[in-house]
Amino acid sequence: MLIELTELLPFQEGTREYPVSYEGRTVLSYAVSSAPEFVLRIVHTRGNSFQIGGEGSLTLRIPCARCLELTEQTILFTLDRSFDLESGLDADGDECGFLTDKLLDTDRLILDEAVMNLPARVLCREDCKGLCERCGANLNEGPCSCGERETPTRMADAIMAAMNAAKKKK
Repeated sequence: MLIELTELLPFQEGTREYPVSYEGRTVLSYAVSSAPEFVLRIVHTRGNSFQIGGEGSLTLRIPCARCLELTEQTILFTLDRSFDLESGLDADGDECGFLTDKLLDTDRLILDEAVMNLPARVLCREDCKGLCERCGANLNEGPCSCGERETPTRMADAIMAAMNAAKKKK
């Protein structure tokens, strides 16, 4: 959704609220399965200065870091940005990517916030067993048929096992 900010300039100071959503889109390459509508507050503070605020959430379908099964992760975000409409810069002097020709792109604003709040690592469950390093079977569904050796679930263990297997091949 694009919001024309010049419509707010004639008012000395004022607040406008807009219902916004991010339904049916992606964040990076992750599908958005749910994006409840939330209220975006735009405050014209003085001159060309604006402040944006609101709280929302997105539910994304992200693959588990161990077994690659898709799992739903809810990303919460809080919008609190100040910027100058004329210069297109925020309070820190950085360019606002969500502003184009005095238009506020709410999709870009929400996307930026969602990316900043993505978790570093996603697991389908805390005790996920991951994939077999040899055959790729999902060990959450039961043991694989390629051997009785327990598959490491920590990345460091998997790397060491792969290095040891490579040494044995030489």
